[in-house]
Amino acid sequence: MGVLKSTGKILGVFVNIRADQWFGFSDHKRNTKYITTRAKELFSVEQANRTEEFEEAMRRLNISDEQLQSTDRYYSKLVYLFVTMATILLAYAFYQIFIYKSLLSTIMVFSLSLYSLVFAFRYHFWRFQLRSRKLGCSFRDWLNS
Repeated sequence: MGVLKSTGKILGVFVNIRADQWFGFSDHKRNTKYITTRAKELFSVEQANRTEEFEEAMRRLNISDEQLQSTDRYYSKLVYLFVTMATILLAYAFYQIFIYKSLLSTIMVFSLSLYSLVFAFRYHFWRFQLRSRKLGCSFRDWLNS
């Protein structure tokens, strides 16, 4: 027994034999904590700093009705662009899966088309807020319009 203890002490100087450090439990714990805080930030709704009406915000930012109409047209063009891009990408995804039988590229192109649809939704939602002249609209308001 004495030989094993002394060998362990000598090896302990050169080799760390603690299992928690081998597996990096402290790193896993820190990474898990980081991921959970980021997930909480992602799924929590931020409260507005100020409460103001649409017209008050227009006066504060010096925005005219012509600028609003121009922005509305710009958002409309962006919505059409992103929906068209998503349609083309979806067609290409079907082409990839049925002609080349490539599942990986189909998943990649499909995810790009979903990403394009996310941008289309964003700009359509902003356009909806401009047209309804209301700040802080919810998803349900957009859906019911």
